[in-house]
This record gives sequence, structure tokens and C-alpha cells, in this order.
Amino acid sequence: MNQKITGGIVLLIGLLLIGGAFVERGQENEMISLYMQETGSCYLENGTCLHDEQATWWFVTSLTSGIIISILGTYLLFFDHLVQAMLSKRQELDATLKEVHEKGEAKSFESFLQGFSKDEQLILRAIKAQEGIKQATLRYKTGLSKTSLSLLLKSLEERDIVAKKPSGKSYELYLKKGF
Repeated sequence: MNQKITGGIVLLIGLLLIGGAFVERGQENEMISLYMQETGSCYLENGTCLHDEQATWWFVTSLTSGIIISILGTYLLFFDHLVQAMLSKRQELDATLKEVHEKGEAKSFESFLQGFSKDEQLILRAIKAQEGIKQATLRYKTGLSKTSLSLLLKSLEERDIVAKKPSGKSYELYLKKGF
């Protein structure tokens, strides 16, 4: 059963219980008033007061139960909205955090590149864009000569910035520091 329907039914039951408690209490008070009009007193022949004999415990128990059940019904009725709102906010927060994290990574990598020559920056950006790029492919992407690229890669490898992994007659290139 749908949670909203269940919540509506439970809320209705709670409200009926509260209403029933007040109707019962009103009927008791009306009967006491009629008795007082007929006899002129609220005391019975045995000396007990009708107000003391009133079922107060029944009224309080019915009223309290009705309030608790109504609160539960209200919770069930609106719980879907609360969960949906919380999930929506959570997704917005996750997206924002991811965006901030990605921007932070980009800034970190750009700061890292500042200590390198323009050709080295070109090589490092290409390797970051495509981890495991083949040396031959890197040569075409950067536009560097085969000799220049080999010398620059050797320098970057000696400085422990780039790792070469043999792949056939060429090498796959990776950044040693993750960004």
C-alpha cells in the first residue's frame, strides 16, 4: 500500500479517536447537567459526586492515543516528501563536491606544470589526458620530433615524473604522480 494512503488512513483514525473522546465527554457532561436540573445537585443518593464518577481516565487515554496516532499518520503522510527533499539536497551536495574536487585537481596539476618547460608541459598534459598513451601517438599529438620527444621523456623519467612501460616496439607512458 502506498505510504501516503496509509498515512491518510492512520491520520483519519487518530482524528476520529480524538473526536470520539470529545463527543463521549460531551455526552457525559450533558447527562450530568440534565441530572443536576432534575435534582438540583450533582450528588447521587449514595453521596458520590457525578463529576468524580466521570470516566476521566477513558477521556485522557482516548485523547492521548488519538494525538499519538494522528502524529504518526501525519509523519507517514508527509514522509515521502521529506525523503525526496533530503535525497534532492544530497544529490546537489554530491554534485557540488565533485565539481569542487575536479576544479581542485585541475588547479593542482596546473600548479605542478609551472616548473616545466613548454615542451615538457605539452607532453605531461597529453599523458594526463590519455594515461598509457604510446610514445608514437604522443609524438603526433605534441608535434615534437622523435629525438626531442625521446630526450624530454628520458629527462622526465630520470626525475621520476613519467614511467615508461614497454609495449611492443614502443612504450606506454604514465604519470607517476596521480592527479
